[in-house]
Amino acid sequence: MDSINLIQARQVAIAINSYGEKNTDMDFPSLIKFVEKKTGEDQETISKVIEFLQVIQGATEIIPIHDPEATTMAERVKEFMDRPIDLANELQYNYGVARALLDMILTRGTNPDSEEVRKTLREIARFSDAMLKMQERVFSIQQVQFFQEQVICILEESAPELRDKLTMLLLEADL
Repeated sequence: MDSINLIQARQVAIAINSYGEKNTDMDFPSLIKFVEKKTGEDQETISKVIEFLQVIQGATEIIPIHDPEATTMAERVKEFMDRPIDLANELQYNYGVARALLDMILTRGTNPDSEEVRKTLREIARFSDAMLKMQERVFSIQQVQFFQEQVICILEESAPELRDKLTMLLLEADL
């Protein structure tokens, strides 16, 4: 196959759109079979049209048509489940996404949708509130720890047996 004419490209594009209307997921083998059946074109022609459509649509990243090495959703979830959660980083990331979204909404050049802005601002406030509460809890724990250390230090100098008893009680206490 040396070239694809506009009629072929149009037929393939229409078939791809009709596949997308009927299917929520983009399963490449099913898409190819569907388009082959609908248009009579071969897989190479269909792949070339898909690549061409990605280029003319101004995609910032060309999505590979078929990557057998691609990770599945289950593998991605497992990868995240195997890592311990860092709540501060998660909140900061989500806050950053919400701020970037707000910036995009406001700089679009059109009148921003007030509902969209309101929801985004609410999410930003929610993330900020969660981060503030987490920082308050850390500060409170640090203050309690400092107080306990001071009490133990004073008891160590004046009554070592009382210090040992207090240390045991603190270690056994439900926090």
